[in-house]
Amino acid sequence: LGRSFIDFVHPKDRATIANQITTGLAHPLESASNHNILNSGVSNKTSLFCRIRRYRGLMVPETMSYGVRERDISYLPYQLSLSFRATGMYLVIIASPVVSPYIESRNKDIRFTTRHSSFGVLSHMDPEAVAHLGYLPQDIIGHSVFDFYHPEDMPYLKEVYETITKKERTFKSKPYRFCAQNGEYLMLETDWASFINPWSRKLEFVIANHRVLREPQNADVFQNSAIERRKSITEEAMTLSKTIKDEIITCLNEVVPKNTETSKQLLGKRCKDLAAFMETLMEDCARSEEELRLELPNETSLSERDSVMLGEISPHHDYYDSKSSTETLPS
Repeated sequence: LGRSFIDFVHPKDRATIANQITTGLAHPLESASNHNILNSGVSNKTSLFCRIRRYRGLMVPETMSYGVRERDISYLPYQLSLSFRATGMYLVIIASPVVSPYIESRNKDIRFTTRHSSFGVLSHMDPEAVAHLGYLPQDIIGHSVFDFYHPEDMPYLKEVYETITKKERTFKSKPYRFCAQNGEYLMLETDWASFINPWSRKLEFVIANHRVLREPQNADVFQNSAIERRKSITEEAMTLSKTIKDEIITCLNEVVPKNTETSKQLLGKRCKDLAAFMETLMEDCARSEEELRLELPNETSLSERDSVMLGEISPHHDYYDSKSSTETLPS
C-alpha cells in the first residue's frame, strides 16, 4: 500500500498503460453532458494487457535465509480493465491473469485472427491470440509477420501470398509453423483473405484467421526460454528465407490485375440479369397497355351525351337562347 501501481508493471508495458490513462483522463470531461455517466460516476472501461511483477517473498529457499535482492524478478501476464470514477477522479483497475490454454487443454478448437499490411507489418491481433501465442499486443504489433514464420516454410508461404494476389476471395492454406513467445512453434491452418483497393488495384492488407492444429511442445507459451528459437536452422535456410521475404513484399506491393475469368463471369451474370430485367419490363408494359386500353367515343356521341346530361339546366343553354331572341337583323 502507498506505492505507485506503475512500479509493479514491466518496463516495456509502462508506456502502454500511461497512454491509456492519459487518454482516459479527458473522457469524463468530454462526457460531462452524459446524464448516465454523471449519475453512475463511472466512465467507459478500457482493456489492455501488461505484465505485472510477481511477489518476491522474504525467504530465499537456497540459503534458507531472508533477503530480497537475491530473488529473481519475474512477471506474469494480466488483462487489465481500467475505469475512471468521475466523483473524486480515481482509477479502478481489475486485473485478470492470462493463462496458457495448452497447459490444461481447455479448448480444442483454438482460433484467432491477425492482420498485416502489404509490407508484412502486423497491425492487429485478437485478444484471444495473447493466451495462444504468448505475445502481448504491444510485443507483436508493428513487427514483421515474416519474423514469426518458420524459415523452412517460407517457400510454401510464398505460394500462399502469390495466391492471395490472384484470388480475391477467401481460401484455406496447408499447415505451416508459427513461432510462439517461448521459442516453440505452433502448427497453424489459416483462412486467408485480402482487401484490394478498387481504384489503385493495390493490396491494402491481409486478414488471416488462424486455427491451431498442433500445440507447442512447451505448453507454457509465456515462459522466457533461454534456448535460441532457430538454433537448428542452417545459415542457408536463413539466407533463402530473407530472399523469399523480399520477393513476397515485392509481389504484395505490385498492382493487382483484374482476374479475367472472374471479370467474364461477372460480366456474363450482369448481362443475364439485364436481359431478364428487360424481358420482365416488356411483359409488364404489354400487360399494362392491354389492361388500360380504353375505347375513345366519337365526337357526335360525346356532344349528344353532353346535351342530354346538361339539358335545360346548362347555363350555356340559357345564355345562347336569350342572345338569339334579342338580336334582330338590320332592315
